[in-house]
Amino acid sequence: VDNSYVASQEYNGWLAKARAQKALGWKTDFVVDPDRRVEVISHDAMAPITGATVSGVARHPLGRMPDVGLSFVSTGEGRYRALEKLPTGRWDVHLTIRRGGDEARLIETLG
Repeated sequence: VDNSYVASQEYNGWLAKARAQKALGWKTDFVVDPDRRVEVISHDAMAPITGATVSGVARHPLGRMPDVGLSFVSTGEGRYRALEKLPTGRWDVHLTIRRGGDEARLIETLG
């Protein structure tokens, strides 16, 4: 963090958001398809997560390449596919999944 004092003031809020996300029970898998597009498969204990909005950014772990903004479209049954292609290599993918008032923030390294 840039400012440890500010971070300490926000810490309890971060913990509350983490508990709320865990309580959703959402499970999410990430893959890179043969076209180098990120695919997200999301479900809870009962059914696929449908009607969600998925957005994100891919960041090169060493900062050697510019960030890639990711916008997703639903392909059905809790599956979402990025419109943008990732360049080859490893990427840290930061995603936000929203449905109604619920939100999950996830990070996955993909190659």
